[in-house]
Amino acid sequence: WDKMAEAGFHAMGLPEELGGQGGDTVTQMLLTRELARSLAGLTWIFGINSFCAKSIEKFASDEVREKLIPGMARGDTRVAISVTEPSGGTDLMGAMRTRAVKVDGGWKITGQKTWCTTAHVADYLFLMARTEDVEDKPAKGVTLFIVPSPSEGLEARQIPKIGMRSVGSCDVFLDEVFVPDEFVVGEPGQGFYQMLQTLNN
Repeated sequence: WDKMAEAGFHAMGLPEELGGQGGDTVTQMLLTRELARSLAGLTWIFGINSFCAKSIEKFASDEVREKLIPGMARGDTRVAISVTEPSGGTDLMGAMRTRAVKVDGGWKITGQKTWCTTAHVADYLFLMARTEDVEDKPAKGVTLFIVPSPSEGLEARQIPKIGMRSVGSCDVFLDEVFVPDEFVVGEPGQGFYQMLQTLNN
């Protein structure tokens, strides 16, 4: 991680006005391919932060973008994806049990996530939770949050693995974890559709 930061890799693909180096997806993939020549896990160390940064840059408020993106570009701030749930695998929406309830000044999130790469060392989790029930369309009614780590009620436990051990994957447990309103990413209830715009990156 630190060597990638020194080389400026974490800044690749991010806007220069926020401390990035610019560049597009092709540029990122050239780097990813070279990293994978010696160790496939290196692509995840680079790629997880890159995906989260692109999503935050595209959908978060200006205040949050200016607060987080420069640190992510420097390698000072680490963000992990927390989307997959134990009961669903790739059926993200059908299996979504993690819920966020609106409270004064923010939201309280309760649930469990799995295969959250680098969650044990992250400063924030880029997390999806259900905020409303939409019976005819499970893809609706979910919202993206940036969850500070550590937070009261939040725990990350590493999963023992046979392969890809160069990067940690975790089960994440949330028990009424408070997230302030400023850390809602984009429009509430539209999180899945927003994430699709950056997921393929």
